[in-house]
Amino acid sequence: MGIVHSTANNLDCDLWSQTAATGRSLEFRIQQFYTSTESGLPLCDHVCNNVRMDVNRFIQVQITFPTQESALSTAAQLVERRLAACAQILGPIRSVYTWNGNREESTEILLLAKTKTVLFDELVTAVHAQHPYECPQIVALPIVAGTQNYLQWVNDNTQF
Repeated sequence: MGIVHSTANNLDCDLWSQTAATGRSLEFRIQQFYTSTESGLPLCDHVCNNVRMDVNRFIQVQITFPTQESALSTAAQLVERRLAACAQILGPIRSVYTWNGNREESTEILLLAKTKTVLFDELVTAVHAQHPYECPQIVALPIVAGTQNYLQWVNDNTQF
């Protein structure tokens, strides 16, 4: 079993704000991030043990919730609808943040969902439809390394 690696070679790129500012899709921004400006070749093509998988097509989405129940309900819906291959629920965690000009602290639950980059917008819509927060944390991080069989499993257990 091989591990697929990719590196960013000093590319300084804020994917999320640039995605919003340009109106380009998250998948486009991730592909652009993982492309060397010097060679024009995708950086995610570096492969160990002859395993090749397009790793920039997968993300881990982090979502915070006020309760285990709300996180579990959302996790079940995302997996049922095949918007995520799996969801892990962690916590409680302690969050410190500013809300309406005040420093706040709260105990939250963290949901981690593995999915395809192309499903991010639909996943966000599904989360917003039932999330109790006005402004929930929903952030996606590119999966830059993974075993071929795991990434294939994520691929096979999500839409498309």
